[in-house]
Amino acid sequence: MPALALALLLLLLTAASARAAEPVALAEPNLGVGPVAIAGDEIVFADAGEGIRVRAAAPGREPVVRLEQEDPEFAVPFALAASPTRLAFGFSHRPRGAGDGTVTAVSRLLAGPAAGRLGFVAGSPDGRRSGEQVYGAALAGDVLVSVESVRDEGPARVLARDLAAGTPPAELVPPVPGTELLTDVRAAGRYVAYGIRRGGVDAVVELDRVARREAYRIELPRELEDFDLQADGKLAVAVPRTRDSSAIGWAAPGRAGVRDVAFSARRSPVRIAGDRIAYVRPAGAVSSELALSDLEGFARPVSFPLDEIEALAFDGRRLAFRTPSCVYAADLPGLAVRLIPPAGPCPRASATLTAPRRATLGGGRRVLRYEIGCPMATGAGCEGRLAVSYQRRGGRRAALAAARFTVRRGTVRTVSVPVDADAMNALAARASNRLVTLLTMPGQILQTTTRVSAPTRPAPPRRPAPEPKEGDGGEFVIGGS
Repeated sequence: MPALALALLLLLLTAASARAAEPVALAEPNLGVGPVAIAGDEIVFADAGEGIRVRAAAPGREPVVRLEQEDPEFAVPFALAASPTRLAFGFSHRPRGAGDGTVTAVSRLLAGPAAGRLGFVAGSPDGRRSGEQVYGAALAGDVLVSVESVRDEGPARVLARDLAAGTPPAELVPPVPGTELLTDVRAAGRYVAYGIRRGGVDAVVELDRVARREAYRIELPRELEDFDLQADGKLAVAVPRTRDSSAIGWAAPGRAGVRDVAFSARRSPVRIAGDRIAYVRPAGAVSSELALSDLEGFARPVSFPLDEIEALAFDGRRLAFRTPSCVYAADLPGLAVRLIPPAGPCPRASATLTAPRRATLGGGRRVLRYEIGCPMATGAGCEGRLAVSYQRRGGRRAALAAARFTVRRGTVRTVSVPVDADAMNALAARASNRLVTLLTMPGQILQTTTRVSAPTRPAPPRRPAPEPKEGDGGEFVIGGS
C-alpha cells in the first residue's frame, strides 16, 4: 500500500476512534438530583423528589425504568451502587402517615440482581417510623456493605451481606465510643473503606473484610469531602482547600502518606479505578471539565466544558457523570476532541443566573443587574431572555421589565435590565416587596427571587437613561429620582 494511502487510512481510523470515545448523552433527568452508577454495559441513575425512580440507560437505547414509587414524600437518595452482578439503591423520606411537623426521616435500602427486581434489605420495610436507619451502601461483586444504626440518632456500624449466599449480615465495624462514623462507605475487591471523625480530626479507614483486620488509615488535615477505593486497596481522597476548590490525592497499603495529584479541583466527587483518578477541574471562568489523572499527577480532559457535575462513576473502562440537565457516558480513552456537548436527548447549552437577595429602591436609577454565566454552549455562547415580574396581592404576578441577553461561552457577564417609569409606578402602587426573575433559553429555565423595598413615591416620567456599561457598579438599585 502506498505510504500516502496508508497515512490517510490511519488518520481516518484515528478520527473514527476519537469520535467513538467522546461522551454520549444518555438521558435527561427530570426529578431533581441523584446519584449515578455503572452496572456492566448500562448506566444506572436515580431521581428523587415527590417519589423515586431508578432508570438504566445505554448508548443507542431508551432508558428503562428499574424502580418507580410515587408515594415516598421528600425522598432523597443516599446511595446507588452497582457491580457486574448486583444493584443496590438507598433512599430516605418522610415517614408514611407522618404530620407536617415530623423532622426525622426513615430510610430504606433495596438490592437485587443487576438486571432484576430490587427487594428490601434494611431500614424501614413499610416506610413508617422505625428505629433502624441506613446511611450509606457500596457493592463489591455480590457483597453489599452498608452503614447502619439500630436506632434513630444512635451510633452507626458497618455491616456486610453476601447477597448470593443469603447469610445474615456480618458486623465489620462495631460502634466505637467517642468516634463518629461518617455516612459514606466504599467497597472494592476484598477491601472496605469508611470515614470517621474523632476529636475533630477526619480520617479514612481501610479494612480487609476477608481477614477482618484494618489495612491502614489516613488522617486528613481538613474535613473529608469525598473518597473512593479500587480493588487493590488504593484510595483516592478529596479535601477542601478553599470555598470553591479541593485537593486530590491517593494512598495505598504499605505506602506512607498521601500523594497529591491536583490542587485546584472543583469541589465535586472523586473516583479511582485501574490506577487512574477521575475528578472535576475548572475550564474557564464558569465552566468545568472532567479530568483523568494517573498516579503521578499527569491529567488530561475527558469531557467537553460543561456546568456542575453532581455525580460521577468510573470502573476503569467507562465514565458516567451527571449534570443538572443530563446523564452522560464515555468509554476510554475519552479523547475529548470536541468543545461542544454531544447531540442527543439533553439540552446542549446551559446558563447560570445570580441576583442579589435584596434590592434597594432609590438613587435615581431604574436598572436591574444580573450576573449571567455560560458554562456550556454549542455555538459562540448562550442566548435567551430575562423577564422580571413582581408579586401582586393574592399571589398573582405582573410584568415589570424584560431584556434579551447574549453571553460568550465560558464567560460571565453583567446583564442590565432597564425598568421604565410606568412599571416603577405600578410597583409602587402595589407595594410589592418581592421580584421574580425568569431566565429562559432553549432547554433551560432558571428562576431567582429578590426582596425589594417599595418606592415611597411614584417616579416622574423622564427620558430613558443610557444603559450602564458591562460591569458598571455592584449594587442592585431600583428607584425614581
